[in-house]
Amino acid sequence: MLAIENLSVGFRQQQHVRPVVNAISLQVNAGETLALVGESGSGKSVTALSILRLLPTPPAVYLSGDIRFHGESLLHASEQTLRGVRGNSGTKKSLA
Repeated sequence: MLAIENLSVGFRQQQHVRPVVNAISLQVNAGETLALVGESGSGKSVTALSILRLLPTPPAVYLSGDIRFHGESLLHASEQTLRGVRGNSGTKKSLA
């Protein structure tokens, strides 16, 4: 299961951080499919890339919230764990 709770993401611009995703929460259970739908610039890509921690940090900044996959926080996960979640290691627990 994937659970996102109050996730906010921004981009650092000089001395300021510009929020681009504000307090998104969702849950996707096994066997379910999620579609992110919205206008251009609404944060779909940033949200998707944030889930897999594929945004370059900096300039991306995780401002608040958490991303949990099977109960484990992805915001604090090792790169090895993230590779497994992304489906690169052949593990059964993957988002891909």
